[in-house]
Amino acid sequence: MNDGRLTAALGAACCAIGAVAWLLIRGLHLPGGLSWADYAFLGAIAVGLVCFAGTYEAFVHQRRRLERLRGAVTIAAGLGAPLPPPGLGEPDAIDRLRQAVADLIGRERERRGMLDRRLEAILGAIEDAIVVVTAQGQISLLNAAGKALLGEHAHLGGSLFELFDQALVTRLLAEAEAGGPARRVQLVGIDGQEIESQIAGLGPGGGALFFFPAGPAAAHRSLEHDLGLHDHAPPPAPSTEATLLDDLAAVSLDTETTGLNVRRDRLLSVAAVPLQGARIFRASVFDRLVNPGSRIPPGSTAVHSITDAMAADAPPFLGIAADLAAFCGEQVWIGHNIGFDIAILRREYALAGLTWRDPIGLDTLRLYAALYPDAPDVELDAVAADLDVDVRGRHTALGDALVTAEVYRRMLPLLRDAGVTTLGEALKFSERPRVILRLQRSLGW
Repeated sequence: MNDGRLTAALGAACCAIGAVAWLLIRGLHLPGGLSWADYAFLGAIAVGLVCFAGTYEAFVHQRRRLERLRGAVTIAAGLGAPLPPPGLGEPDAIDRLRQAVADLIGRERERRGMLDRRLEAILGAIEDAIVVVTAQGQISLLNAAGKALLGEHAHLGGSLFELFDQALVTRLLAEAEAGGPARRVQLVGIDGQEIESQIAGLGPGGGALFFFPAGPAAAHRSLEHDLGLHDHAPPPAPSTEATLLDDLAAVSLDTETTGLNVRRDRLLSVAAVPLQGARIFRASVFDRLVNPGSRIPPGSTAVHSITDAMAADAPPFLGIAADLAAFCGEQVWIGHNIGFDIAILRREYALAGLTWRDPIGLDTLRLYAALYPDAPDVELDAVAADLDVDVRGRHTALGDALVTAEVYRRMLPLLRDAGVTTLGEALKFSERPRVILRLQRSLGW
């Protein structure tokens, strides 16, 4: 119960106790005790208190709905995200307000997206095949002609190395990155067949554009693209308490384990997704399976689906520790109950005989609980649903790390609105849910 509700409840209780005490004292001084009018007055007090309790609970419910709407609008304004749909049932004034705001945001997004759709239509209609790849050869844009020419193995996020000679493509990408005009090249497919193309570099580290002469006609005009694959995560760097959250370099980290006892259980998989401020670098992730050196309990397998057979060929923790340390560097670790993941990895380091230093951990569970003290559920599924985060790959290390990264991203405008703008302020703010903090520490997190 928050301070406002507690004050109201105590005030009502004091009024009731005062009224009852007055009646009892009055009854002691009256011959024959209390009259029927006194009992009626006492009953009226009881009915009034019940009505007050119901009215106040309805007020608190509506205030909570308005607070959620304010949070959703803050997220939409800060990140350009759409508002989540209203709940089921007959819409009331708050639902109509939400819909009006959603329509306004939708019209603005429609206006801003019109240019992108026109560009997509133009590129999709070009008869020549267009393929854009990252510096690592990952396909980030593919028009219909490119899909028709390169076949079913060409897809968004796939690798050009799966289609053409890897050594040749690597050399061509390096030459294109060095600059210069577009030039003609001969690509060699993995089947040995040559195909003519033009290649143009997209700047240092930016990848390249491949342009193929018109081939088989595409059945549909379409364009697949995710140019965010070209974004590079910043190099691992330490942060101070004065670092702005909008500039904070961090990793969203999650683990899957043989159980929930950090003093006994072992690591099975670990994943990390780099972030900087509100930017998530989904193309640069760390995701490793670990052999725990013991049998995996069936109850744990039922949660994360990692079996003994899957872990049998995986390296022990010592085999991935250096790569994990290099990936995370001295960045802040963000996670939902991140203290659990830190405790598990601390134990794995000790068992492997490695030196460990606790990272700075920012717990999205406690941040959410601090933002919404009255929230009935603060587990990841409930928080993701409340912030309208699409949940995929739940109970896998990478899936949960990606969900948590998006949850954190959507919290940033809410934290800013609450006056929390730096890492130090966020760490202090996350200590507000005292009950949760004490529970986590009692579990060894």
